[in-house]
Amino acid sequence: MSPEVEENSPGDVRLSQMEAGIPSEEEGGVARPLVPVPGVGVGAGGCEGGGGQTQTQPQVQATAVPYVERETWTRQMDFIMSCVGFAVGLGNVWRFPYLCYKNGGGVFLIPYMIIVFIGGIPVFFLEIALGQFMKQGGVSAWNIAPLFKGLGLASMVIVFFCNTYYIMILVWGLYFLLHSFTNPLPWATCGHPWNTLNCTENFRRACHNRSALPLLSSTPDPSIPISLLSSVVSSPLNLSSSTLLLFNGSCVEPEGMRSPVIEFWERKVLRLSGGLDEPGDISTHMVLCLIATWVIVYFCIWKGVKGTGKVVYFTALFPYL
Repeated sequence: MSPEVEENSPGDVRLSQMEAGIPSEEEGGVARPLVPVPGVGVGAGGCEGGGGQTQTQPQVQATAVPYVERETWTRQMDFIMSCVGFAVGLGNVWRFPYLCYKNGGGVFLIPYMIIVFIGGIPVFFLEIALGQFMKQGGVSAWNIAPLFKGLGLASMVIVFFCNTYYIMILVWGLYFLLHSFTNPLPWATCGHPWNTLNCTENFRRACHNRSALPLLSSTPDPSIPISLLSSVVSSPLNLSSSTLLLFNGSCVEPEGMRSPVIEFWERKVLRLSGGLDEPGDISTHMVLCLIATWVIVYFCIWKGVKGTGKVVYFTALFPYL
């Protein structure tokens, strides 16, 4: 038998593709398909001049993955402000000065800036670049490396827990905002159900006056100027601002006096209890503020990046006010 003919089965002889003038897949520039299509064989209709039935084999066919159009940022500044709002929030603005004060003041900025430029900014840029390149969410973006897909799931869990407690800061802000429209302000006066007997409205003056009581003793300290003693003795309840600073720069609560501001925060807003064995009851006002806050957050993000790009101009700049 010549090399130009092929034997498919006993009694069936078929000319090769070269003999029949049919170009092969390599010569025709057609790649081998990937997905098999039932009922389509390689030898279907390929018997030219032969009356026998050819053997059909499964043929694969390439299928394209459907492309899903995703929304994009309207302007580049919208994306930049969103990154600023994500990295810097109310908690960061309030906590950073405290950390600087607690860890040495200005010296704290040296290791902070080193860590930011060595670790913080590169990792932050890597996360943003991966999301922009894949144009997917936090979980599906890791399809680029399925082995690390657990990182996307872990980040989603972390964001869920952060939103669970961070939303309470917004609830407290909304609660104070609603009470700020009342007159008088509930944290400016005593006599409310949440106030104690030690509540003092003019807390600072009472605090400094009690700090000045040692000056009124029968044996005054010789290091205190006579003019200062005379001013205190003449009008102990009307001390000047400079005299108050000499007595006590940081007014500490003496003898159980309580400020109405502190009592409103601890006994009305937080409703602190004596311990874990006293869970207390649910605050209806805080629950309503929590629901209202989640509704506001929903309407800020329900249109995707088109709506978020407008909201971030307020949310990213408001913590600095």
